[in-house]
Amino acid sequence: MLNTRFNARVLNVNGRVVEDFRFTQPDFAVYISGPGSANDGDVLLFFSSTYNGQPTYAYTWKADIGNGYFTVGSSSTLNYTMPTDKDLDISLTVTDGNGQQATDYTFVRNLFLDGGPCTECPDNLDSFIEGTNNFMSNDILLFPNPTSDLLKIMLPTNFVESSFTFQIIDLNGATIFEKSNTRDKQQLQTIDVSGLKQGMYVLRVASNNTVKTIKFIKN
Repeated sequence: MLNTRFNARVLNVNGRVVEDFRFTQPDFAVYISGPGSANDGDVLLFFSSTYNGQPTYAYTWKADIGNGYFTVGSSSTLNYTMPTDKDLDISLTVTDGNGQQATDYTFVRNLFLDGGPCTECPDNLDSFIEGTNNFMSNDILLFPNPTSDLLKIMLPTNFVESSFTFQIIDLNGATIFEKSNTRDKQQLQTIDVSGLKQGMYVLRVASNNTVKTIKFIKN
């Protein structure tokens, strides 16, 4: 009886320590890499990246041009033509060998809706938005996306009326660039990303109590 009580007490005391060292498998995740803007009729290429899953993978790509999602592909990459006069939403659901599922979404802005086409977007904000009534005041636009050197950001007017902060975050969650801006009130901002490694990143823009995040690709 004494040994039984002693063993029970040891298990009770040490159980929490053993629990702290138990391995926890990170969540299965999937990410879409692809353009954030395009012109009518552009052929778009999207890539998938999976993390913490078990092969083999089953892919389901879906597109939405304003009428609801419909299936458009079942491989690890997707080729899709930019619709005419419409924005594009893409979703990807991946099922791994253990039956786990993960989903990611991406949005492609149609540059014709902003007064385009815009293969090389101008530095002058006025000429970029001249004649368009479709640019919403709470939008943030990135271009070009993908980019190899300069990332241009058009901010909503309410962001530039006060101080704002840029952060570039990699897919591991690490902040690799940060800049606070309190003086430059221009809607069109530029960040030099030529020193970044190739891959997908997240731009985080914060102003007052508003935070927006947008993915972009570094070539």
